[in-house]
Amino acid sequence: EKHKSTVFRTNVPPTFPLFTGVNPNVIAVLDVKSFSHLFDMDVVEKKDTLVGDFMPSVSFTGGMRVCAYLDTSEPKHSKIKGFAMDILRRSSATWVPTLLSKLDSMWSTIDSKFNSSSSANYLVPLQQCLFGFLAQCFVGADPAASPNIADHGYFMLDN
Repeated sequence: EKHKSTVFRTNVPPTFPLFTGVNPNVIAVLDVKSFSHLFDMDVVEKKDTLVGDFMPSVSFTGGMRVCAYLDTSEPKHSKIKGFAMDILRRSSATWVPTLLSKLDSMWSTIDSKFNSSSSANYLVPLQQCLFGFLAQCFVGADPAASPNIADHGYFMLDN
């Protein structure tokens, strides 16, 4: 209030991703004008930062730091970002029809299980829906072409 600022320092409980030892110090941004400064690379360094000061082990990503943890000044950032944007651009025409198709299939599966018993679990059909959507949109492969992949692909990906 003294400086008439819409940005201030505060503390939050380290709730995401529920790790202890996460620094609870954060900067609160209260309006659009202040929000734009978060993307000003002269003001904010983004290296190894996505969610607070937590960064998953690079062993999870094959020894590589993924684009979200690379600062925009690092050479690999623009190459990886360009690759990701190209994949998104190429598949953008299929997102809506594929998502609607996968959601219809998911709801049909849940309905049929619910009709055959008094309860139905939505987790597996949701995982299959998301796996099918991602496979078709980003890889261009329909999991339904292989019964084993269609039924268990989401589980193989989890492992």
